[in-house]
Amino acid sequence: MYLSVSVVVAAIAVFHFSPTADASSPVTLQYHITTTWDGSPTTPRIPASLALTPTDDGLVVAVQAKFWNDPARPPGGKVGKPYFRLWDYEVVELFLLNDAGQYLELELNPWGQHLVLLLDSGRDLRHSLPLDFVVSDASVPGSSWSGTAVIPTNYLPPNITKLNAFAIHGSGSSRQYLALYPAPPGIHEAPNFHRLEYFRSVANLPSPTQLSPLWSLAMEGKQEHSIEGTWEGKAIDHPPAVITLEPGEGHLILRVKAPFFNDPSPPGGKPGEAFFKLWDYEVVEAFFLNKDEQYLELEFGPHGQHLMLLLNGTRNAVKHSLPLEYTATIDKTRGTWEGVAKIPSQYFPPDVTLFNAYAIHGTGDDRIYEALYESSGPQPDFHRLEKFQPIDFKYLLPDNRDSPLSDAWTQAIAESDKASPSLTQRYTISRTWDDKPLDHSPATVSLSPGNGHVVVNIEAPYFSDPAPPGGKQGEAFFKLWDYEVVEAFFLNKDDQYLELEFGPHGQHLMLILNGNRNAIKHSLPLEYTAKINLDSGTWEGVAKIPSDYFPPNITLFNAYAIHGTGDDRVYEALYEVSGPQPDFHRLHKFQPIGMGDILPGNDEAHLSDLWKQAIVEDKMMKQ
Repeated sequence: MYLSVSVVVAAIAVFHFSPTADASSPVTLQYHITTTWDGSPTTPRIPASLALTPTDDGLVVAVQAKFWNDPARPPGGKVGKPYFRLWDYEVVELFLLNDAGQYLELELNPWGQHLVLLLDSGRDLRHSLPLDFVVSDASVPGSSWSGTAVIPTNYLPPNITKLNAFAIHGSGSSRQYLALYPAPPGIHEAPNFHRLEYFRSVANLPSPTQLSPLWSLAMEGKQEHSIEGTWEGKAIDHPPAVITLEPGEGHLILRVKAPFFNDPSPPGGKPGEAFFKLWDYEVVEAFFLNKDEQYLELEFGPHGQHLMLLLNGTRNAVKHSLPLEYTATIDKTRGTWEGVAKIPSQYFPPDVTLFNAYAIHGTGDDRIYEALYESSGPQPDFHRLEKFQPIDFKYLLPDNRDSPLSDAWTQAIAESDKASPSLTQRYTISRTWDDKPLDHSPATVSLSPGNGHVVVNIEAPYFSDPAPPGGKQGEAFFKLWDYEVVEAFFLNKDDQYLELEFGPHGQHLMLILNGNRNAIKHSLPLEYTAKINLDSGTWEGVAKIPSDYFPPNITLFNAYAIHGTGDDRVYEALYEVSGPQPDFHRLHKFQPIGMGDILPGNDEAHLSDLWKQAIVEDKMMKQ
């Protein structure tokens, strides 16, 4: 925690021994914070006290402090849950340090939130670890509040030799920073509680003699999460599934170690490939969430199948089954399995801050659902996002913080755009313009309803034709039809139609036509993105077409694909348009389309203002 506000230490350490205690009895160390961060006396004289008692479960920290009832409380803070940046509010803190510069920072507040951080010479390794913390008596301003937390032994750095403690309250220029062991007066302009040189020795405080696995992993930038409870928070009766996260180059490495229950494998599932609804089988899952309820769901099975889903809002999957690198092995002798996956960074939503993980096994009435953080409710539901807990993603994927949506997310959201899959219409361009079969995979055009627009999705083979010279991604390019392109035409009974063209390099073109081949407007802006996959030899595009670009009462449709150059130019059509030569404006060849679900209200619409203005401008030009 680094502070920048200018606002000092007599400290009293009292050792409490039970009169009847023997030499092995735990010693309670009690500390009173009596000065500001740079040594000035405080008012009241003892605004905060801490008592530290070692136990078999860890270190019990009891806090008693004046309740200032600061108006600024942690927004969204939940009782008993971690809260990152708790230091910005009314808080009491404890730091435990060893001679190697490794230390634990504990923060507790009167409203029940807490924060635990593991640090190495000031570098934040982990934060927001779960903690048992109970608070009481925080009700009457000016009185006191008390709380008790248990720091698990594996959270403690080895060989603790020094400590410090702090209390903070107030806001703005009245913010007060108090310290057990302060900095000398006049040395520093502002408080900083990570000045380790001012920490003082502590005796009789047992601590581990070596780094715990938690610390060892944290020092390597790794995290381990053990799924030790059922979905409703009860203890499991077998060894837990364990997920380890570690950073990679442009990806996150996720390792699974879990008991193998020998459930039936996914039928037809292939190792290393995606399997939709993998959650119906033996599986371990990990969910990564941001504050906007965008999250990545990952699922891994012991037989080598995997599944990823991008969700934009609770249960709103906008993409699934994208490829990733995953292998799994089963050890039937030991009754365990292990899996290793590399998750591309672009699959994660930006600013991941919350996490949960799950394990599922068994069939029928014996189906068992387990969770890292309980997700209790009427029935198992792993999308109770309010149950997720903080995760420190800073060292796992450093570029995730403050990043924009990746191309994968942007395209997935555009493709879905609140469209119901049941309302999506998909058209496959499987013949040439003169009704001959193709010798390659066809292009497809999918239409989905949006909010004030139609979403057009293109999936097509990529023929590597020259890109439009000077064309810019996301911008209109006149005569795009001379290049590699997929087109869609929307027609009404008055021969008014909209022509849309999309290319693999990101250019687009729209034309409004009032009568056969009579273009009265073109190259208006629209939102369009395209992506080429050279490995698969395909490309995809997603466009949002404003509803006012369409003529009213659309009843007919056709779609086309063009590629190649010179004599090798190939023209393909959804509905054949045969004649002396390729001509995509043979309107009598168009076939019916139902636009009621795709563009509600179009069947009863009038010309939009855009169409009216284009018609007027065209008439004026011809006078």
